[in-house]
Amino acid sequence: MDICRQQQEKLCPFCKAGKLNANLTQFCVDRGDKIMLIGNVPALTCSVCLHDQFDAGTSKELTCKSHAIFAKSTGSMFAYQYSDFIRPTQAASSFKIWDHVRIKADVDTWDLYDEELLPGMTGTVKEKGTNPFDYLVEFRVSRGGKRDSILHVEIDQDDLELVESYDETRSPKRATRKRNARVSALLT
Repeated sequence: MDICRQQQEKLCPFCKAGKLNANLTQFCVDRGDKIMLIGNVPALTCSVCLHDQFDAGTSKELTCKSHAIFAKSTGSMFAYQYSDFIRPTQAASSFKIWDHVRIKADVDTWDLYDEELLPGMTGTVKEKGTNPFDYLVEFRVSRGGKRDSILHVEIDQDDLELVESYDETRSPKRATRKRNARVSALLT
């Protein structure tokens, strides 16, 4: 039975007594040595046995994306929100490597997971993150009179905005030459 027909019938296929209602719940991917919880996933939930039923397409997509994250990382437990994986295509930002970005002013600092990062800080995009909507950004943090320390942090694209560098606002040609020189230096 497909999920559309079950929704029309509104009867739970497991307990045969409860009604299925649209709900947001957690989706779990357990690979034995690694586990991922994804919150706020749309599902049909039984009113009696509380069994959750996910759309086959959503289930397959979340499982594939979580296995891609498992393959890239060394961690064993992960927690994401549904919106971290599934967003409209127009919501995707396309930052490039070496872009200068700033943490947006309206970002809740609890979302940043690091007490040294604050809204308004600028950094440089190093690469795409493990999550499809994250970027690995390098920040230089000065600690008093000591030497700057470098933090590499994965940040959601919605928390970042593009910043034009000083050179780009004064001379786009010079900034392009400077960027090309940095890229060629990395390639050699």
